[in-house]
Amino acid sequence: MIDQTNVRIGLATDELRRRRAREQKFDRLLRLTDVVLWQLEEMNRDGVAHVSDRRQAAIVDRLAAMPESLRRLYCADGSVQSALDSLFEMQQALFKARHPEFDYGESEELEPD
Repeated sequence: MIDQTNVRIGLATDELRRRRAREQKFDRLLRLTDVVLWQLEEMNRDGVAHVSDRRQAAIVDRLAAMPESLRRLYCADGSVQSALDSLFEMQQALFKARHPEFDYGESEELEPD
């Protein structure tokens, strides 16, 4: 009886560690995209339409910590707006992976009639 209880406690502890690790990874990746988004949004606010090569290299370097499937979403064509849009796609992919049960739908479906 005690042995079974100890096994269950061990399994629950392992599951808790895995869940916390997933949550920490999600939080880290989300913060990473937030930092890049903030920089791009400031550029957009200031009327900058093109991401400089130096800034582009810094963004790509920062995004290197992202999984390949997310990095592929980043649009490095030089346009601030394209980069912003692609970062929002990355965040949406993160949220979908975190909460697959939520129906994100299309943007038209989310707007009131």
